[in-house]
Amino acid sequence: DKANDNGHDEPIDYLALLKNGYLASCSSKYQVSPGVIKVWDLMSFKLKYTFNLSNGGHSGYIFDLIALSSSGYLVSASEDTTIKIWDATQGRLVNTFDSSNGGHSSIVWSLLSIDDEYMASGAGKIDGGKGELKIWNIKANKLVTTFNESNGGHSSRIYSFALLNGGDFASGSVDKTIKIWSRDGMKNAGATNCCKLILTTIFNIILVCLFNHHM
Repeated sequence: DKANDNGHDEPIDYLALLKNGYLASCSSKYQVSPGVIKVWDLMSFKLKYTFNLSNGGHSGYIFDLIALSSSGYLVSASEDTTIKIWDATQGRLVNTFDSSNGGHSSIVWSLLSIDDEYMASGAGKIDGGKGELKIWNIKANKLVTTFNESNGGHSSRIYSFALLNGGDFASGSVDKTIKIWSRDGMKNAGATNCCKLILTTIFNIILVCLFNHHM
């Protein structure tokens, strides 16, 4: 609500509903103004928190915003190549994933909450190269594994995810493929065995691509 001077100054791109009865919104203007996240109390319709550059927020456009499955945590992905985890109940930044701690080195376009413990992120260069999918253990605040073109992943930026029945998930890319990932072994995930690619579709041709747990 801009009328009370608490609202956004730029167009609102994403909304995320949290389990604690809060609604998060984010806005930014690509290559003009950095992303701003606001958290609203749906009972009182009042602003609770604002996350921006002044308190650890993003320095670039926010390309995705999701709520984690059963917590009061938000996750945001940005043009600045970082992923940020926010405690929307306490109003604080919990963690930042960047190139120094296993994060992406290119724009992060998409996020997926797989379950209460695991999350996926998709990245890639804006010119189309270096598609990269990462799996994160949110509870442990660490990277689990990375998929790219060298081990069955996408060759270009990853724009979207979908959670499938049984906990498997799909990723969609500018490389014109959809990849279906099995989460077999995720609960005992090591550095390289948390997921496996089980199917790739290219246009209308289906290629079955089976990978073992030790790619």
